[in-house]
Amino acid sequence: MRASEVLDRPVVDPEGRRVGRIVEVRATPEQSPGTQVIMVVDGFVIARGHLRLLDYQRYHEHGPALLRWLVKRLHRWSRFAPHDTLTLPDGPGPARLGVAWTELPYLLDVAWPD
Repeated sequence: MRASEVLDRPVVDPEGRRVGRIVEVRATPEQSPGTQVIMVVDGFVIARGHLRLLDYQRYHEHGPALLRWLVKRLHRWSRFAPHDTLTLPDGPGPARLGVAWTELPYLLDVAWPD
């Protein structure tokens, strides 16, 4: 499955209620046998609004204080869904969480742990 097939896909909770949409796929590189590096999906960022991520939520260098405040404000309700908590259908249709929305960690707790 390609990232373009996943991004903007609606997400529903175990009861079928819409909780947001996938705005980012998180992956890390892993060395496969031989010399090839493959990307392995760690999880998905789910947001309720229509704002895309600005990449400032990923790194320790977060830019000016005003920008840090703005990113934290805009993404305060976004959540991170580990790959094993989300089921993606083969065709169109919403992704389904295997856990309650409230059990997912906030994105900012994952991206900017204090």
